[in-house]
Amino acid sequence: TWEALGGVPGTIWVSWDEGDTDHIIVTGIDSTAESTDGGASWQPFAIPDGASIVEFSLHDPEVLYAAVLRAPEALVYVSEDGGATWTRP
Repeated sequence: TWEALGGVPGTIWVSWDEGDTDHIIVTGIDSTAESTDGGASWQPFAIPDGASIVEFSLHDPEVLYAAVLRAPEALVYVSEDGGATWTRP
């Protein structure tokens, strides 16, 4: 069964912390939001400009990856502090 959790309009990607499934990040067309209470509430979440996907590391929930498609190339950004800062490796 499915249950609507909210997030952002036009959500295209959902990622969650495997160690804490109440911690969710959703990415939409023009915005991203984070929930730490299983979707009961959402806060805006800053990601690199143009990113359409944010994914948690399987090994460390403080490590996040963001993907940006700027044709003809795709760029990957990493955050090692839970999304506070982003860099290109």
